[in-house]
Amino acid sequence: MQEIRHKQGDTLRLSVVFRDPETKDPEPMTGKTVSFSTRTRNGIPLKGASIEAINAAGGVFEIVSSASDSGSWPVGTAEADLTVTEPDGTVSSTKSFAIIVERGV
Repeated sequence: MQEIRHKQGDTLRLSVVFRDPETKDPEPMTGKTVSFSTRTRNGIPLKGASIEAINAAGGVFEIVSSASDSGSWPVGTAEADLTVTEPDGTVSSTKSFAIIVERGV
């Protein structure tokens, strides 16, 4: 599982580019719905984390959270997924990845 480290209380901005699995070219995401979910290992959602389209036609999105929201995140490991819903209703998810929330010093 891929890991992303993030300091509690910092602004989170994580770029995501969806790619065609065969060609590795950016995959157009226009007309598709992309959602982001993350929970601690105890099942508690991380407050305020969301995904925004930057350039849907180019497959570019950004996972974001404000400093005040991430300041409430518990220290430890959370698991996250991106879910894509196609216009025909087909749903697929990425491999889960970990967000490791670290306490600032």
